[in-house]
Amino acid sequence: MKKIFTLFAAILCGLALNAKTLYLNPGPNWGDADAKFAMYYFNSETDNGWSAYMTPADATVYQGEIPDTYAHVIFVRLNPAGNISWGSKWDQTADLEVPATENLYTMTDWTNGSWSVYGEGGGTVTPPTPQPGGAKDYFLKGYFNGKDIDTPTADEQFEGGILEYTFTGDASGLGYFFILVCEQGQVVGDCYMTAEYTTASHCTLVKEDGTHNQKMAVPQGTVTFYLYDNGDGSLELSTEPLPGKTLVGGTEGVENTRVNNKAYKTIINGQLVIIRGEKMFDATGRQL
Repeated sequence: MKKIFTLFAAILCGLALNAKTLYLNPGPNWGDADAKFAMYYFNSETDNGWSAYMTPADATVYQGEIPDTYAHVIFVRLNPAGNISWGSKWDQTADLEVPATENLYTMTDWTNGSWSVYGEGGGTVTPPTPQPGGAKDYFLKGYFNGKDIDTPTADEQFEGGILEYTFTGDASGLGYFFILVCEQGQVVGDCYMTAEYTTASHCTLVKEDGTHNQKMAVPQGTVTFYLYDNGDGSLELSTEPLPGKTLVGGTEGVENTRVNNKAYKTIINGQLVIIRGEKMFDATGRQL
């Protein structure tokens, strides 16, 4: 009898060891506001579960375990004041297939990332950290022209804090906007949103943190947007000039030089390119 019990215990221990360790690098976006992280694993709507809270593996990476019999996982950013549940969710990834060999998922924006290897034979892959005071690019994002704008183009980019933009709205004739702030030459970065949905002519935006996750509604048509730096880490998006405020980029007042119509910007292979005549330049002005 003792031998049978010992064998049964060994089988249970073996089953308990059938876990897969996954790693998450939250990057600068998910890493804010003391967020916690967990994994939702699943094979179907009825075969699923949650991991425990992920714990630090090093200074930038978190680790956790899921049963190795599950083929899909979602990394979830959670409110630290809540619990491990969808009700405490701040952000999440898409439904991800668990790779056979890769084990580190590195966030590159608020919902997307890439797989690589952590640990022996690998290491962490950390997104570039924005440098304080570095040059920034500012884009309109949101829902307009009949779709969610996931990756903005040069058409949605502010020049000197001003953007004249023609768009169509939804069935009610409204477009819904917030701001994407990127390191110069990039098209991924931080989303700045308002705390409450608004139809006012201007609103204050701060970096999305779970509380500030709403948009500004604007009637469709050709609209001149003004984007101001409030000097306290927040931005002010307006459809009318606001005298005395400073446009992003450091221009005071509301007089601004529009982009030269002989030059325009576009995104080529993920890089911001300025085309002037037959010449191309990068975001620093270096000819390509």
